[in-house]
Amino acid sequence: ELTAARLRLQELEETQPKERVRAVESSVVTLTGEELNKLRQEINEQEQLLSGYQQENEAATKQIKELREAAKKMEERYVKEVSQLESQVADFQEKKAAHAQEAGSKLKEKLSLEAEIERL
Repeated sequence: ELTAARLRLQELEETQPKERVRAVESSVVTLTGEELNKLRQEINEQEQLLSGYQQENEAATKQIKELREAAKKMEERYVKEVSQLESQVADFQEKKAAHAQEAGSKLKEKLSLEAEIERL
């Protein structure tokens, strides 16, 4: 599509009315009715192309903005989730340490009681 548009643009640039307008050094340009109509048609085609490109550009810009916003929301969600998981890991580690200490104390107590029973 872009190649076709470029070829069409090159074709339009090579047309005779445009070249005549460029070549004329006086302030008055004379064109036949047919040349004037063709020039108007070319201008309209160029305006349509520009309008189409502008619409595509606006749509692409909007899509980029939406994707950036979505990425930002996902990043915020993941940061929050990671924070929650880190908090859970810290809680589990505390519970594990407390449980290990409690188990050690109970084991010491049990061994102490067994030693006392052995002495009797």
